[in-house]
Amino acid sequence: MIPDENMTRQERRAAARKHQILHAAAKIFAEKGFHRTTAREIAEEADLAVGTIYNYFESKEDIVIEIVDHITTAQQRAPQAEEALKHDYREVFYRGFRERIREIDEDHLTMFMAVLPEILSTPSLRQRYYERFIGPSIAVGEGHVQARIDLGQIEPLDDVALMVRLMHSLWVGISVLMLLGEPGIREAWKDPDKIARAITSLYFDEVKIKGGSTPTRDSQSG
Repeated sequence: MIPDENMTRQERRAAARKHQILHAAAKIFAEKGFHRTTAREIAEEADLAVGTIYNYFESKEDIVIEIVDHITTAQQRAPQAEEALKHDYREVFYRGFRERIREIDEDHLTMFMAVLPEILSTPSLRQRYYERFIGPSIAVGEGHVQARIDLGQIEPLDDVALMVRLMHSLWVGISVLMLLGEPGIREAWKDPDKIARAITSLYFDEVKIKGGSTPTRDSQSG
C-alpha cells in the first residue's frame, strides 16, 4: 500500500514502512531467490531491525503476496463493475486495458519478476495467488459479461466462463512477454492506447479469412 493524503499520520507511516520492506524484499528475492533469502537480509536492505519485519509480515510468503497486491489493481476495479454497465462495453473494455498497461511501470515489473518464479514453483504460493487475485478477477469478469448479456447489451455467448478466461490469459501472456523483454511488446508498451486498441479490436471485431469460414462443432470433431 502506498501512502496517500487520506490516511492518518500513523497509517502513512505504516504504509511507508511496508512499502520500504516490499522493495527491499523484491530486490533480495531477485538476487538470491525466495528460499535463500532470510528475514535478516531483507531487514538489512531496508535498513530496519529484523523484528520490524515481523511487525508487518508473519512470513516470507506473506511478503510475496503483498508484493503482488502492491502491483495488481484487480480488487480496485471490482467495485466499478456495476457503474461500468451504464457505459458502452467496447469503450469500457478499451479504457480498462489501457489503464492496466499505464499502471504497470518498470518498478512494478521489477518487483513482479522477482516473485513470479517463486509463485510458479511453490504450490502454497500458487494457491494463495490464485485465490486472492486470479480467481476474483475472473469472477468479476464473468459477472460483468453475463450482466451485459442479461441486459441485452451483447449477444449471448456459448461459454461465458471460457471467453473470460481466454481474455484473461491474453493479458497474462502480454505481461509475461513484457517481463521477458520481448522487443515488440516492450516498444508497444510505451503507447498504451495502441495496445488497448489492438486488443479491443481483436475481442470485438470479427476476423475474416479469405476463402475460409468459422469452424463448426461438427468440423472440429471430425
